[in-house]
Order: sequence, then C-alpha cells, then structure tokens
Amino acid sequence: MSISHMPKVLPGYKREKPKKIIPWKQIFLFIFFMLILSSLVYLLFFSSVFKIKDVELSAATQINREEVSLIIDNDAIGKNIFFWDKNNVEREINNRYPLVLNLLIYKGLPNTLKVVVQETAPKIVWETNAKLYLVDETGRVIKEGDNKDLIKVTDTKNLVINPGEKILPSFFINFLDEFNVGAKKIKLNIKNYEVNESLFDLSAVTDKNIRLILSPNRSAQEALSQYQKTIEKLGQPKTYIDLRFSHRVFVK
Repeated sequence: MSISHMPKVLPGYKREKPKKIIPWKQIFLFIFFMLILSSLVYLLFFSSVFKIKDVELSAATQINREEVSLIIDNDAIGKNIFFWDKNNVEREINNRYPLVLNLLIYKGLPNTLKVVVQETAPKIVWETNAKLYLVDETGRVIKEGDNKDLIKVTDTKNLVINPGEKILPSFFINFLDEFNVGAKKIKLNIKNYEVNESLFDLSAVTDKNIRLILSPNRSAQEALSQYQKTIEKLGQPKTYIDLRFSHRVFVK
C-alpha cells in the first residue's frame, strides 16, 4: 500500500461545555427590592414613626374636654395609626355623653389624631311617667332633664322611654318649632303641647286653657292662619278649636 493511499487521521474534537452565566443583575435587583420591602414593613409595623403621639380635640361646649381627651389618649397613644380602631373610643364617649351626635376622627400622618366632636342640642322637653327628658332636633332622647325655655310636650299615655332612643320623627319636631314661633308672632301664648293616642293626635293648650287640636302633617302657618280667621269670625271658643283639616274647622 502506497503512502498516498494511507487513510487520513483527523485530530479528535472535544466538545466544550457551555459557560454558566450568573444573572447578577437580577439577583441584585431582587435583593434591592427585598431590602426596600423589609424597610417598609419595619417602618409601618415596628418603628415608632407611625405610633400615635398627639391627639388634637376640637372645641366642645357640652362635654368634659379633659375627660374626653383622656379617654382617647388611653386608647390610642402608642398604637399604630394605620391599624388603630376607633370603635371602642366612639362607644365609650357616646355612652358617657348623650349630647355627642357624632365623633369624627381623622388620621393625620405620621402620628397625629384630629378629633371633631359634633354636639347636639335639646329642642323640646318630653314629659312622660312624671319624668322630663330633653329631646334633640332629630327626635333622639338626650337625657333626663328640664329646660324652661324649650317647648314642652306631655305624653298622656306615659310610654316608657330611655336616653339614646329616637322617639320622634324630624317632621314632628319641625312642626312644633314652626307653630311655636308663629304663635308668638300673633301673640298666641301656648302653655304646653300634649300627645294622646299617637303623634297625629296633637294638641296645643293656650294660656286661656283653650285646646287647639293640630295635625303635624299640616303646614304650621296654615293652621295658625286658620286659627286667626276663626277667632275673628266666631270669637274665643270655650273648649277647643280643631285645626286638623284645611277645608273645615270644628269649634266648641
């Protein structure tokens, strides 16, 4: 065999292993965001930055300001402002102070509470079971008590009521207020009002012991106008004037 016919021997080929690439950029980004997240968690949950330090209470006239401030401080100071629950404070203050209509609490970051006390005021005096109660303009019983400057309404059925209960609709309060103001303008002196079987069985007793039978569904001004026309035409009645109807009047 000649040399020219000898088989050619090629050098062997060794396959190279691929280089392992470490995603350093992604790793650094992950660590970076985890550090930020950890910092935020610590800041929100464990640091003192968002722990309540101050309570600002709005001016209030019918409550003990120092006592209310102490109630809020004892419950809120040192708590996380994001997770502090105001329900306990609202419940305690409303129980102690029936004159509080609403308790508005605003969270001022990072660590201040701003408390606005919305107070109600007595509108009428409600008499039942030989007791007197102050009732606000919403018809809610504020507390037991008297006020000579307010309209007095006597419940002849002597139903039991309790502070905090809503016993009257707003339209009834509005009617009494409008009728009382209008009566003073025409020099009609009302001693007190009485409710008998229902709120729609309402009477006003004058200083002459004449009973004006009224309906709170009517306009107070219309009823007063009807009263004036009746007196001008018939004079003072002996017992009552029924002013519940717009098209007729009953007099005795």
